[in-house]
Amino acid sequence: MDPPPAKKDLVLEQVPEIRDSILKKYVGKWSKIAKKQSKTHFNPNKTDLKDQAKRWADTYNFDVLEGLLTDPPKCAVCGEPATKRCSRCQNEWYCRRECQVTHWPKHKAACNLLHDSLQKVKEEEQTS
Repeated sequence: MDPPPAKKDLVLEQVPEIRDSILKKYVGKWSKIAKKQSKTHFNPNKTDLKDQAKRWADTYNFDVLEGLLTDPPKCAVCGEPATKRCSRCQNEWYCRRECQVTHWPKHKAACNLLHDSLQKVKEEEQTS
């Protein structure tokens, strides 16, 4: 069952009203808002950056993204429906072991990079 089509004209009518209400609400306060945002959003400290990176990692982890996929994963070599994943980086999908072995010379560099990056993140989490 398809969702009903979006009512585009309704959104277009409300956008100017929302903009006007925001402008009226914060009149004379824009420089104060900009100063606060420049400290918090544009010049974050290391802790804030790590927190943001962790939120992104949690949000965009493979299991969450997998649930959003509408099509089943396809083998990186032959394009058949895949049920197996690279056990090291968890990034590439394969339909059978033969395809994984065939693809390894091409995948090895990317796999090493992903695996090393994940290990580094895990080590940093454990030390902090």
